[in-house]
Amino acid sequence: MTSEERRDAIIFLVIAFVALPLLPNRSFGPYGALNPHRITLAVLAFTAISSLGYLAVRAVGPRRGSAVAGFAGGFVSATATTAMLARRSHDGEDSSVMVSAALLASVATFVQLVAVLAVVDRKLSWQILPACAVGIAVLLALGAVGFRRSADREPSAVSGDELTQGHAINPNGADGVRSHPFSLRAALLFAMVLTLASFLGEWAAASLGGGASVLVAGFTGLADAHAGALAVASMSLQGDISSSTAGLAVGAAVLGNMVVKVVVSLVLGGRGFGLRFAAAVVPATAAFVLCASLSG
Repeated sequence: MTSEERRDAIIFLVIAFVALPLLPNRSFGPYGALNPHRITLAVLAFTAISSLGYLAVRAVGPRRGSAVAGFAGGFVSATATTAMLARRSHDGEDSSVMVSAALLASVATFVQLVAVLAVVDRKLSWQILPACAVGIAVLLALGAVGFRRSADREPSAVSGDELTQGHAINPNGADGVRSHPFSLRAALLFAMVLTLASFLGEWAAASLGGGASVLVAGFTGLADAHAGALAVASMSLQGDISSSTAGLAVGAAVLGNMVVKVVVSLVLGGRGFGLRFAAAVVPATAAFVLCASLSG
């Protein structure tokens, strides 16, 4: 373990076992949008997923490791995973691989969406399933392009001996092995974006009321797509909204979450990563929203 790895491990342990228990788990500020405990959990999720990606890359290589970390991390937090991959791209790793791995995180979002809806409202879960399948198909198709592009470049890039030397000389180079698992600055930027999204969601719920279910779901989705979808499922079960409105509202929640992921990708990954990620995730989300709105 390098000195940078030890330092990052100590930072993570201090945040998790010293800072987190001391922070109040209640809401402050306008509309109760500021929750120190929840924000710190978001930072911990980001750092944990970053470490998962770091270990996966070291174990099986940059392309396969990033794919594993992207998909697995998406079940914890697709937004945090996107942020982690954006930061890695900004640090000089293969942008095509990082974008494709971020798309796999969004695939996990759709898979998890069906699962969490099934717990609350099985009928709505079945209603949304075709739209999720369409979104997943688009993401997988576009993600495969990036992985294929990287694979095509691999044979002519470096020889085996040169790659080994590159690991020793340049641990932060394009071969995908970084000198440390995560960046605290990137984690704090990610927390700031999530805090703003949470504020907008709370404002929408307080100002618009339950009658504007589609708008509320969209704003709630800025913080978490699944939270917005579960709120929709609850309203649907109570008969407050029709099945067609429920489908559109779930689509709005996913759309709101997509907006945050694009913002995170631009802030942490730069214009190149952000635009390439948006060029793939926007069509997939648009296809999902269209199918979801027609599902009722």
